[in-house]
Amino acid sequence: MNNKPINIEYHVLKNNDFILNILVDNANEDLSFCLCEFENEMEYLGFKTKFTKTEGKEGFIFDKDVDRDALEREIRRFATHYDIA
Repeated sequence: MNNKPINIEYHVLKNNDFILNILVDNANEDLSFCLCEFENEMEYLGFKTKFTKTEGKEGFIFDKDVDRDALEREIRRFATHYDIA
């Protein structure tokens, strides 16, 4: 485990859903998360997502009503499990 800092950036879309980007040690790690099948694991846990580009932003899109605290915990767990952070 590297224990690198994980930052999660949220970008709210016009419909109030949001795209998030995952930064580890200030480097965008979205594609690393894609390679580790982040979308499948999040869907299994009840967080439907898709890596996409919309409104000039690229990242993982989530529903506006998702529990952000629970989502952030799962992102951090995922990053640690796959040794991304």
